[in-house]
Amino acid sequence: VAVLFAGPAMNFLIGIVVFYGVVLFWGLPDNNAPTHPEIKQTSCVAAQKSADPTDMATCTGEGPAALGGLREGDQVLAVAGKQLSTSSDMVTAIRELRGPQVFEIIRDGKQQSLLVNVAETQRWDEKAGKLISVGAVGASMSTYVPQKHYNPLTAVPATGNLIGTVAVETVKAIGKIPTKVGALWDSITGSERAMDTPMSIVGASRMGGETVEHDMWIMFWILLAQLNFALGAINLLPLLP
Repeated sequence: VAVLFAGPAMNFLIGIVVFYGVVLFWGLPDNNAPTHPEIKQTSCVAAQKSADPTDMATCTGEGPAALGGLREGDQVLAVAGKQLSTSSDMVTAIRELRGPQVFEIIRDGKQQSLLVNVAETQRWDEKAGKLISVGAVGASMSTYVPQKHYNPLTAVPATGNLIGTVAVETVKAIGKIPTKVGALWDSITGSERAMDTPMSIVGASRMGGETVEHDMWIMFWILLAQLNFALGAINLLPLLP
């Protein structure tokens, strides 16, 4: 019994240590702090030519976002006086605008205003079933969530909370495995694989390698910790050798 429990115990221990390191050195998202859209990349504005989202007209040069002074990493607080919380909020707001608009941003911890000339372009509207005119600035965005940082002592309870959340989600995921067997078999016989089907150790290892290739080290460590918790939980199931 001691030998049988030694494997899962080591899996859980590795997961705990890795999660503690993540909390201590990187911190965790502060869900109580306000979020904002964050500029990831700027580009020219290309018109969509059909319902296919990849069917875009060619464009060159800088787009309105870059010409107006927006840069990668800028957090956008408001557009034309409308407060924003997510990247979806920003897309929705810009689609209704045309011409010069005031963008309130935070850059390097300082708030400032920029004047961005919102261009008009074409996008496919699913409800209308046709191309419609919308505003665009030529920027890809994500939702910026502030990080909360911890010292060696405060990282302990934070790690405990994180492990509790992961443990609950791990148990839920293991419980769903039997319901995913059909979808997994369909993918083996030639159908497109669903995104939520179970992954083998080989698949998890490949994903870990891809995170390193893209220099996403925090994702690598989180994946490693989650993998150890999943293995530990599976090894605790009363299955005979």
